[in-house]
This record gives sequence, C-alpha cells and structure tokens, in this order.
Amino acid sequence: EWNGFHLGMSVYSSKTDWKDRLTRSKVGEAEFLRICREQEEAETRIARTVFRKYAEKGGAGPLRREKLQLALKMVNVRYTSFFTDWLKKTTELPGQLDFEDFRDIVASFRQMNRDAYRAHSRFTQKEVNSLDDCFRKLGPDRNGKLLHGKVAELFESLYPALKWDPKLRETMRNSLKLHSATSKPLSLDGFLEVLRTFEDTCASALDEAVEL
Repeated sequence: EWNGFHLGMSVYSSKTDWKDRLTRSKVGEAEFLRICREQEEAETRIARTVFRKYAEKGGAGPLRREKLQLALKMVNVRYTSFFTDWLKKTTELPGQLDFEDFRDIVASFRQMNRDAYRAHSRFTQKEVNSLDDCFRKLGPDRNGKLLHGKVAELFESLYPALKWDPKLRETMRNSLKLHSATSKPLSLDGFLEVLRTFEDTCASALDEAVEL
C-alpha cells in the first residue's frame, strides 16, 4: 500500500501462502521485498490483461484514447479519482496508445495514488473524501478547523463505542496528546494524523491480544 499498488485480491493468484501472511503481524525484510516484487508483477499482468480487453484486435492493435479512463478503472478503481485532473494537465495525449504507452500511464497513476496515500496519513482518496464529508458536517471555522469539542464528537461519530468504552476513549486521548491536539482546533489533515495514530494503536492492541 505504501508504494501505491492497492491491488488487494489481484495478487492472491500467486503461489504465496497469503493466509499465513495475513495472520502474522510482522514480516522480515526479504519477505517484504518479495511482496513488493509480487505487487509489481501483478500490476503488469493486470495492465496487460486490461489492454488486451479494450485495445483493438484483442490487444494486437492500439488502445483508443476514449477507452483509456475505463481501462485505468479496470486496472485499479482508485485511479479514477485522479483522471480528470491528470487529463487537464496532459497536453500531449495521442488518439491511440500502444501497450508501452498504457503501461507508462498506469505507472504514473500508481505514483499519484502513492503520493496521495502518503500525504493523507495512509488513508485512501475514497476514505479521505468520506472523512472530509463527516468533518464538514460538524461546521469547521473559517480557517477550516474544528474546535476540540467537535473533534471528540467527530471521533464518536466514527467510533460509537467511544461513548462507553473507557479503554478506547483513553486511546483517543493519548492519540490527541501525541499530536499536541488535546485542546487546539484541528484541520482535516491534522485530524487524519490523529485518526491514523488512533487506528494503528487499536490494531496493535488487537495483534497483541491475538498473540497472547
């Protein structure tokens, strides 16, 4: 995910025991590098399959420009959120694309997905859009920030258990404290940082409970 692939189930056709990986909280460096290679290979396979589906003559011919957006969506649905802005900035886009052109475009969209993911505290663009809607409903001030009381309200709207679970509420307070946000207003980006810390802490606690 950190590299922007977000391929999910598309890599499960590999011979790797993914069930074993997903039930372990840690992997070594060699295994991590192998996972990265598998993701790269999986994206290339997906791009090739999609190109053959939407290009002329079953992939032997070019991909027409009007089918590019649909083809990118079939490679990774997350790429669609970047297409309009990318198209506005792209001054030279031929009417027909060969596979190398298409593969280069897929790589550029993965980089955009990666950059957005890293900039938003490892939340996807879809998640950011949803959280932004929740954030705006609580009425940020003219500087785009929520007062501390409303930040707590936002947390509770996302995690109702905060209302009755003292341990969860303590995790929220510690997350706010870690980011020096116990009393100051928070922007959306600031809230995302706190929320990421909160969710990572909760996930770590669950991993520890499973290992016991």
